[in-house]
Amino acid sequence: LEVSETAIRNGTPVLTVKIGSSELAEAATLSHTGSLTGDDDAWEAAFRQTGIERVPDIPDLLARASAHTTYDDPDGDSVCIASTSGGLASLLADMAAERGLTLPDISGETEQKLLDIEELLAYGRFNNPADIRGYGAHVLPEIADAVLNDDVFDAYVFAIGLPGVDERAETIAEALATITTEADDPVYILWTGRKEPDDPTEAPPYTRLRDSVPVYEDPGRCMDALASTTDFVTACNHLTDQPSRGRLVADARKIDTDHDLPRGQVLTWAQSERLLNSYDIPVIESRLATDIDEAATAADDLGFPVVLKIDSPALPHRTDVGAVRLGVESIEAARDAYEEVMNSALTVVDPVDIEGVLIQPMMNNDIESIIGIAPDEVFGSLVSVGPGGVLVEALGQSATLVPPFSRTDARAAIEETTLASVLNDRRDGLRCLSTPS
Repeated sequence: LEVSETAIRNGTPVLTVKIGSSELAEAATLSHTGSLTGDDDAWEAAFRQTGIERVPDIPDLLARASAHTTYDDPDGDSVCIASTSGGLASLLADMAAERGLTLPDISGETEQKLLDIEELLAYGRFNNPADIRGYGAHVLPEIADAVLNDDVFDAYVFAIGLPGVDERAETIAEALATITTEADDPVYILWTGRKEPDDPTEAPPYTRLRDSVPVYEDPGRCMDALASTTDFVTACNHLTDQPSRGRLVADARKIDTDHDLPRGQVLTWAQSERLLNSYDIPVIESRLATDIDEAATAADDLGFPVVLKIDSPALPHRTDVGAVRLGVESIEAARDAYEEVMNSALTVVDPVDIEGVLIQPMMNNDIESIIGIAPDEVFGSLVSVGPGGVLVEALGQSATLVPPFSRTDARAAIEETTLASVLNDRRDGLRCLSTPS
């Protein structure tokens, strides 16, 4: 991942076909290579954080790679599409929207130049995508002259829905070769018409065109290739604005976390609190009680209502056995809650495994979230974040992060989940996500 990140920071795209996304594929990979493919969500997170682009298959990989090796990176995501087929134009418009590409209007001087081309038989106005009809194939240089000088657009697609093997195809291929060579911005060629020549010994015109520029035959792969170049620019900008993985690791190692914490097991609350304090992560005020009187005193000191819950590394899911009491409103209720929580815990764990009962203030009318850290055989550890409380089970939604990650990555992960919507509703936008906590 560090090598890929360095390459991307230096302007080299990294594309990958990740196998093992299904259980069957993962089992096949393990039996064949003896290696784990890893959790697919974790790999997606790793790719997103480092700017690696994941592609679905080898043909798509080659299609996107051909765009990166042929064209300079675009200045933006504004695309102009000219198509000889109205249906193909509409299809490309949908595909552009799905891939986050924008299609600004054709207007002003550019539109007037197109309207002045008599062969287009145009009336009214030109939309984007522009339906140049089959007649437009005869005047491609004039069309290119009209649109390529418009600074509104960052890239262009010429979609030819005509046969690529007849005499007219010769003229089309020659015109497209000249257009792509002379254009300052990327010009993508999509040719969907018939490709098989009547004489199999002859190379059709579109084949010769491929000697100088990629010629895409599938609309989806053409738009994927174009979007890949704009996504790469976005990935580069993302990495430029944040520290490298190596820097994040170095900064993390400067933090004093030498608390003699056990490895490979659940921590007690006191151990967890020390660890969180090392990273300046605020925690709620808590008291640990080992008898009824301590519980009653702690509850009274903290102020009602309070929460009582068992503190035991052997019982990480304490709600499953009734070892939590919420909304305790009085000293007497705190005494009863202590006994109930302790008795519930003792039905499943030994007394030696219980540290005591935690007493904490009851938090009301606020937003609950969950942040989990778990070991991983491939990445070492993973972090998950999402809505907490009752929403954990109701929504079953979380986002994954692969350490080390930046604050920007953390924010992006939150925005993948409904937690962002909850914060948006309760905090006047996502302003709270800008705070250090």
